[in-house]
Amino acid sequence: MSTLQITNQGILFKSKTTTLLLGSPNEETKVDGMIFPDGRPEKQVIGDISVEKYTAGVIIRLPDSTIEYIHTKMNVRDAKNHKCDVLILATPQLAEKMVEAIKPNLAIIPGATLDQARELNKKSGVQTINADNNAVVDLSNYNAHSKQSRLTV
Repeated sequence: MSTLQITNQGILFKSKTTTLLLGSPNEETKVDGMIFPDGRPEKQVIGDISVEKYTAGVIIRLPDSTIEYIHTKMNVRDAKNHKCDVLILATPQLAEKMVEAIKPNLAIIPGATLDQARELNKKSGVQTINADNNAVVDLSNYNAHSKQSRLTV
């Protein structure tokens, strides 16, 4: 079962065997790998987690879920080609168009109000939560797992 946690340093992604940090660590954070959303395309594998960085964000493939983090403005036409189980948006301003274009199982919007999350849920039909600092999201509680298992090499 995979989880993610919103922290002061960024977002921690945890699979059964690997912990990955998207952001900047501090001395107390114990992780197997780190990535920083700097807009430079790059692919890497850390334990059982696959990471693909692109200009507007990062795609994180856990064994049971695909998560996309969008940190900057993205063309809606391009977004329609993206498929993920969980969509995390850096700012609420991106939310409505991106959620409607990508149609994930779960949308997470750190910094959004509860009312904004509820309104987006009503408009899009996509489960939407606002995650504050230190929020832990167990993806199985939100049915945010892939229908197909990912093959690992």
